[in-house]
Amino acid sequence: MACHLLFMLSVLCGAAASTHREVRWWMGFGAAANNLKLIDTHPKAITGIYTYIGASVDNSGAFSCTHNATYLRSQFMPYWERGLTVTPALALSNESVINGNAAKQVTDVAEFALSINASGLMLDFEPATSDPSWVHAYASYVGAFSAAMHTAGLQAEMCVAGWGILDGHEVSGGYAVYAHTGVDLMMSMSSTYFGTNITKNLAAVDTELNQNVSIDQLAVGIGTQIDPSLASCPAVPPMGCKTPGGQCYNWSEPKLEAFVDGLDARGTSKIAIWRADIDAEGDCTEPYYFAVAEKFLAADRGELDGCPASIFPSKCSECTAREGMSCLDLMSSCNNRFHGSKPFCFDAASNTCCCCPTHV
Repeated sequence: MACHLLFMLSVLCGAAASTHREVRWWMGFGAAANNLKLIDTHPKAITGIYTYIGASVDNSGAFSCTHNATYLRSQFMPYWERGLTVTPALALSNESVINGNAAKQVTDVAEFALSINASGLMLDFEPATSDPSWVHAYASYVGAFSAAMHTAGLQAEMCVAGWGILDGHEVSGGYAVYAHTGVDLMMSMSSTYFGTNITKNLAAVDTELNQNVSIDQLAVGIGTQIDPSLASCPAVPPMGCKTPGGQCYNWSEPKLEAFVDGLDARGTSKIAIWRADIDAEGDCTEPYYFAVAEKFLAADRGELDGCPASIFPSKCSECTAREGMSCLDLMSSCNNRFHGSKPFCFDAASNTCCCCPTHV
């Protein structure tokens, strides 16, 4: 049956399209109930999640995680069942990057990511320096990390920003120093999180594109705006989200719509939404975020990149019995096929399962 699945994957889905749209939300690992409530209420506004699981690399380059693989898989299962990708963040100590120890043990990192069936890992490294030597050291690590993740059939991702070493501004080519490492995705933070000046935000996106960040690599981060009138929205220090006006990231509905329209005009296919209430989650997010995200994803909805039109999202249990594979094995097949976990679907017409590179 496993061979049958792989055969159907090759016949039904072909190669994964690189321009499918994604909207992934940053969510607290210990807030599953609130996360799933948001997802179930707005299923067409999300394709995957980012989260923190206590994964890190210490000064010696050794990898560790607060939780074991079995527990993590159990916690990720509700998201997989909803056809979502799960991408945990990875922290690095400053010294491990500078002394090269982190790069020596990237295989351990990739093997752990594979063991928890993650879509990939997101590097969240934010040193408070602009030293050019750090830029080159980090780029070297990103290259080694990306190669190891690709060997495991997983996605290599990184956060970038308009400060410190994260935009490469102290070296020739700027963002290109990271874009050329082989990393799959570069998610902007401070340069696009705030809605204070969307012209400046779009200029920051243009800078990335002009410095050889490809459309496939480009992911634009946006911070959420909090509705301070909601009683279920807890205070989130230090943003002051329950202060009058609730100016967490200074967005309004017209500004967010205009910004995403600008991204759309540039061919952007990936957005990452940072929840301002991630440290104390509640029903805080302004409703217009969901409408904007749904509109952005609508361009992909129903366009399955070569998969039969009859395919629709399904829970893993609808496929496992037909394919004789466990849910984790089925997800792993999607990982291996598409260089990063993708939603899996059930084709009612052919009574088979398929991995599809778009969220429907």
